[in-house]
Amino acid sequence: MTNIDFAKAQKAEGRTARKQKDRRLALKAEARRRIAAIFDDRTQMNLVGAAIAGDLSRAEIAVFRASRRWIAETLSAHRAAASSGADPKWPDAPTGLAELVARF
Repeated sequence: MTNIDFAKAQKAEGRTARKQKDRRLALKAEARRRIAAIFDDRTQMNLVGAAIAGDLSRAEIAVFRASRRWIAETLSAHRAAASSGADPKWPDAPTGLAELVARF
């Protein structure tokens, strides 16, 4: 009868869990980096203020709303990739966002 070393199995499970956690954190960081590269927190707050003050045109408000959906989709893409193990499918930034961000 052979003795089974369960410690090795536990170590392998621990390594797998660490790899999954590291991948999840890397995907989250990549999602945040992609968002911040186009639409940083300060600019988002400036646009929120402009929207509240009524300083945005209807077209600008539409782009701002699309940007909020894009952020949610980007964060959702990292979560989906982390849970499935597949490569993330990053959404494209909405048309007009770069121009709007440049103003604020």
